[in-house]
Amino acid sequence: MAYDSFCHSVGIKIIPPMKSFSEFFKIATGKDEPFDYQCRLACGKRNEGDANWLLQGSQSRSLIINIPTGMGKTAAVVLA
Repeated sequence: MAYDSFCHSVGIKIIPPMKSFSEFFKIATGKDEPFDYQCRLACGKRNEGDANWLLQGSQSRSLIINIPTGMGKTAAVVLA
């Protein structure tokens, strides 16, 4: 049995490669768009005029995230 057929038979959804963090976030959470701070956490600081900002990752490091309850901190940390 092919991998795709097996995954389908047991209810595993195969997700195609993502083009950007924003696209990945939408599929993973069902939300329309990630918050700007979520994008910065995953992709680093946005440089002025950088059209490919959400296509790149950033170096992992410890950060204090001071965001109100209900604004997506868990999703930001898990998905970044």
